[in-house]
Amino acid sequence: MRKLTLNDRFLPHQYSRIENEAGIKIPDNIKDFISEYADLSVKENKYINSDGKLFEISQFRTYKMMYDFVKEFKEQGLGKKLPFAIDNGGWVFCISFDDESIDKYYYTKWK
Repeated sequence: MRKLTLNDRFLPHQYSRIENEAGIKIPDNIKDFISEYADLSVKENKYINSDGKLFEISQFRTYKMMYDFVKEFKEQGLGKKLPFAIDNGGWVFCISFDDESIDKYYYTKWK
């Protein structure tokens, strides 16, 4: 069977919109990761934090979902967080860009 080429899942202007909305600069290595895995699920989806708690990512976010969350975080004063994945229960995985917690990962449920 013929191998097909996937369309880009994120375009440069979409990163710019998220960066402008959140007031952040997304590092190139994170952009590369998002561009490769956005809207996909992977087999290596289980992670254990430093407290030994198991987390499971069900799917990486799409541009629209990321942008909507970033906008909501800003409107609710929840800081500069980049939501990049979600679990089966609706919990969101985020990277923090807040000065006091830069580069930390958060796993939380926002309503």
